[in-house]
Amino acid sequence: MINTLLSENKFVKLCILYHFYQKSDELHIITDIQENLGVYLGITTKTTLRYIQELNDEINHLMGIDCFIYKAAPQTYRINPAFLKDSCTVFNNIKYCYFKESIPFQACLQLALEGHLSIDELCENLAVSKSYAYKVIRNLNKALNKFDIAITQGNKKKLVFEGSEVNIRLYIYNFFTTCVPNSIWLFPVDKEAIREQVEKIVDKRNLSEYSLNNLLILYGILHCRFSSGCFLDDREFENLRKHLELFRLEAFDCTGCFSTYCSNRVKITNEELAFSFFVQILLNDIVSPTEVYKVAEGIITENSIIYQFIMQFIRDYSADLNINLTQQQYRQIVYYYYLFFTFSISATRVHLLDIWNLNTVDFEQLPHVNEPVQLLEENHEKQREIEELYTKLINDSRFAEIRDLLLDNSNIKYFISLTYIQLSMLDTSQVSIYLHFIKNYITKKFLKEKLLLIYQSNLLNFIDDYEEADIIITDNPEYLNGSCRIVLVNNVFDPVQFLHIMNAINNEILTILT
Repeated sequence: MINTLLSENKFVKLCILYHFYQKSDELHIITDIQENLGVYLGITTKTTLRYIQELNDEINHLMGIDCFIYKAAPQTYRINPAFLKDSCTVFNNIKYCYFKESIPFQACLQLALEGHLSIDELCENLAVSKSYAYKVIRNLNKALNKFDIAITQGNKKKLVFEGSEVNIRLYIYNFFTTCVPNSIWLFPVDKEAIREQVEKIVDKRNLSEYSLNNLLILYGILHCRFSSGCFLDDREFENLRKHLELFRLEAFDCTGCFSTYCSNRVKITNEELAFSFFVQILLNDIVSPTEVYKVAEGIITENSIIYQFIMQFIRDYSADLNINLTQQQYRQIVYYYYLFFTFSISATRVHLLDIWNLNTVDFEQLPHVNEPVQLLEENHEKQREIEELYTKLINDSRFAEIRDLLLDNSNIKYFISLTYIQLSMLDTSQVSIYLHFIKNYITKKFLKEKLLLIYQSNLLNFIDDYEEADIIITDNPEYLNGSCRIVLVNNVFDPVQFLHIMNAINNEILTILT
């Protein structure tokens, strides 16, 4: 998404800054930067050096930080150690500054907030000509095609997002969480009023600040869509109802909030079911293990054709690996697989990895900025094994009824990778993690709980001796001289830094598995 909203030079500069930020404690030889970013993005070493200087000037102008990226040795650069603690703030500020200056970003933002506006209104708001506005829309539509939606002029000559309402909301959610910092509220509704509604619904749920902020964003999006009269299509929703009913969370009663926008009880019920489902897709820690097992029990009891496929797939692959799953492990896997297939039905032709970060994705999957993440290498032996089992079951006559779903799913490679992680890790050694934070002890407690919500508890082992650790997660640079994998963070509530943590854990898992 990012490369379609920024000019080429700003996108490249942001890639370079992210390269430094992602490994903020390391030295970067200019030839390595060129190899990792410059060659792929089509820029020379000389241009890379010029962009580094321009970044330093912009950071100095915006934040008063002089020489943020400095020359440590000939042809070698790094983030100035004096500003390591500011690296997250610097990256987010520069990123948002670039977006604010972007006409494509502003066009998407206005359409997301207003729901519809005329081409004349858009041109006036952005101070651009009609010909330029139409050019921007054509370029945006190339990116929106990834979500199977487009910006078109409706019957009243108003610009609108056209396509499935589910896909439109997923794109807008992705737009805000990718481009706008949590500290900035752009929705045309009072944030505190929304927060009060959210806190009533998530009462007694131990949500991270990151999840709470994203839940506020989701509510802001629903406010904009509802205010514009954009609700889920009743006829399309009929095909989803039986699947979404299984994921209903009883504590998520949104009737009071949603009914202020619409008096149609059927539409409100549909919106509540969809909301209950999509928060489970978008927010990893929204559902407790108890609720996961309860939902899975309902899926098993219902015994749909999709569940029968999932059950047979798990049996075949578990037998192949000689794994005996506990009842809880089985239900957890059933829950995630059924969540996956239901998402595939509800959001057609949307890449799951663009939305559902059960496993980490880097900043637009750099350097492959337009390709979905591959969690396993091509032609990996286990991958081929899973593909063979999957293909065999697709051709089984018992599952002819859902064959189109299984064949047309655009996220099969993610399903295969998810299978590899979910099942293979049940029969592996634990990843030992040492947590140490000198600034805020509460951070340690929060991070441990957050990780245990995402990974199975028998996979992670939190230890007290850093010398025995596979991974050290800390805000103390003194650990950087160690031989194990180090993740240096200063704010675990920042989504980018949290993704770095998950990336380190996933890499360690794959190292063990292979």
